[in-house]
Amino acid sequence: MQQLTKAALCAPAAAVLAGLAGGLGASATYGMRAASSRDKTPPSAPTVQGPRRTSNHAPSFRFRSRDPDNPAGKLHYRCSFDSRHLHACAPRYRQRLKTGKHLLRARALDPAGNRGRPTTVVIRISAGTPPPPKLPPAGRITATVAVGHPLGPLAAGESAVWVENRDGTVSRIDPGTNTVVATITTPFVLSGGVGGWIVTGAGSVWISNYGANSVTRIDAATNHVVATIPVGANPTGLAVTPGAVWVANHHGRSLSRIDPAMNAVVATIPVGDQAAPVEGGPQELAAAGGSVWLEALEASGLMLERIDPATNAVMAKIPVGGFCEYGTDGATLWAGCLDERKLYPVDLATSALGTPIALPLPPFSLGVGLGAVWAVDLGPGGLVRFDPAASKPVGQTPFAATGGLALGYGAVWAGRGDQKVLRIEP
Repeated sequence: MQQLTKAALCAPAAAVLAGLAGGLGASATYGMRAASSRDKTPPSAPTVQGPRRTSNHAPSFRFRSRDPDNPAGKLHYRCSFDSRHLHACAPRYRQRLKTGKHLLRARALDPAGNRGRPTTVVIRISAGTPPPPKLPPAGRITATVAVGHPLGPLAAGESAVWVENRDGTVSRIDPGTNTVVATITTPFVLSGGVGGWIVTGAGSVWISNYGANSVTRIDAATNHVVATIPVGANPTGLAVTPGAVWVANHHGRSLSRIDPAMNAVVATIPVGDQAAPVEGGPQELAAAGGSVWLEALEASGLMLERIDPATNAVMAKIPVGGFCEYGTDGATLWAGCLDERKLYPVDLATSALGTPIALPLPPFSLGVGLGAVWAVDLGPGGLVRFDPAASKPVGQTPFAATGGLALGYGAVWAGRGDQKVLRIEP
């Protein structure tokens, strides 16, 4: 697991000082170093918002800390369950947990490397066995692919199904043989929890590195890492449009536009209220109807925002009731909102939400295709199939889902907790 050290946190400042040393002289440089060292005050011990007792095996928690010398958006967090070894965490954090008692530790760090006191809370997970599903199966499981690595998100495209594993590797599945044909080592390991983002396009596979402020590009023809591209602070969601790869910078409250021909960021677009808490930064992305869509916190609340790739400008804002996941087939867009447990169609012509459908499970990933909308959770609910025409769920296949979901090659692909990927055909 990559470490977030004090030296790493101070690296940008050190680089600036080194660059200025020749022009300003030793005394001026020393003065700058003295000024940068004045911040000796650590952030407060973070408050932890979230359930203390729950039957949800992937509960969500939010960390909040205060610092007299830095705004909330400049603070970083490290956390862990049942271990004294802390890893980099997003302010909004989820992790799959077994039934029983767990110890969550969290600590805040500021840009100067000052570490606040840790907060420790006890979380109890009950069995919470769900009742048998009342729906017929969502589809037929036609293959089970052993990956042999802890599974993260999935993507389909460039002649394969791709799995971003939680140990810093990417597995390539051949949909023709339903076997893993390559395992690719990437520069960074996924931060703890259940996050992770992967997308295909422009002849490549793209993954965001939340703790390293970068995006890694894998050439789908050679299975080799060919570039690691610096982006904004704590990148998350990814989307591809013709001639561009888009990255949501969660802590940066911005959207980076990468030119795949240059392997470089060519535009950075501020989104949301720049003074809002860092938790409101963009996270999920989708490309639909010739636009890029993301969720950001404005002064008036959470908004689904529409970006015009021709101008890099926000062209519409739609109020949403809470954090949502987004799924698209390019021509349609759906929002699965966790807090409301509702699935909304998005009208691309009017930039408005349509009539919602009740969700039988909290969606962690959405997919659109094969005549349906699909959702997976983190837990035993597995996969649910929705009929857009009937506006209701029409099938469910229970299994211990890891949250990964992709559609392609005539099938739905979903991660299971035993490090296997299921191929499910309607």
